Amino acid sequence: MTSWKQASKTHKALQETDRLRQDARGHQDAAHRVSPVPEPPAYRIDRFENAEDEVHRLKAQAEVVFRREVQLLRQLGLPESGRVLDVGCGPGFVTAGIAAQNPSLSVFGVELDTTALGVAQGRVTYVHGSALSLPFRTDSFDFVWARYVLRHIPEVAKVVTEMLRVVRPGGRIAVIDMDDQTLLVDPVPEGFAEARQARHQTYLRRQAHPHIGRSLPRLVREAGGREIHTVPFPVTAQELGPEAFARIVLHVIAQDIDEDLLSREDAGHCRDAIAAWGQRSDVFGLVVPLAVSASKLVY
Repeated sequence: MTSWKQASKTHKALQETDRLRQDARGHQDAAHRVSPVPEPPAYRIDRFENAEDEVHRLKAQAEVVFRREVQLLRQLGLPESGRVLDVGCGPGFVTAGIAAQNPSLSVFGVELDTTALGVAQGRVTYVHGSALSLPFRTDSFDFVWARYVLRHIPEVAKVVTEMLRVVRPGGRIAVIDMDDQTLLVDPVPEGFAEARQARHQTYLRRQAHPHIGRSLPRLVREAGGREIHTVPFPVTAQELGPEAFARIVLHVIAQDIDEDLLSREDAGHCRDAIAAWGQRSDVFGLVVPLAVSASKLVY
């Protein structure tokens, strides 16, 4: 993987390269060229106390659940060939895995966070851009998906509308996200309840949507999606193992919290308690992401 310092130095060059590549290949409509927009307020890797640790967590998450998520995306409409787009692809761990397993797919990833793009690799065309104004022509893709992205963006309806715009008529979109209230943990690690509440309040301040999961079917329907298919995607500590569940599901809850709501010291103590929870054999953990897919109306 590109080193952290090297990744940071590539940000400006990456943005310019993507701009030239987009113009040269004609992926953008004149009406949908990327314009300066604020970064999503609720999540950005460089906000984390240790950004490299967050990248490692995302990589571990992809490795642990990759097979199940690809099976789920297949169920939701991921084709074996054609052009597909991952909206909010982050460092591209899942995106690159899909590209590696499907040589007949032309895989694109779009991401606003340049820190994430700086470490992205694989047989993928990565483009710097906003989910609120996707830098591609209308009817460009056979399948478009977004994993755990909508919860971080204030204007979620606009993202779904953009996804439907760039997918071809008869193609499908898919959104996967969580409702934080589906998270169950027993026993509760010390300080976890306080960290969870503080993170919830932090997200609300940033105009994010910690309960977005329950709203996905309505958002897709109101955006014009047809033939809507909904699939719950339960993940348990028993399935992943307590240590992996603690690392990829629980640990992030005690990260990136406004300090007036929870001190760094208290957040650190909570992360230590979560790590200790992951070493136990008598624990239970459950979270239930929801996947929703829909087709685009054939004109």
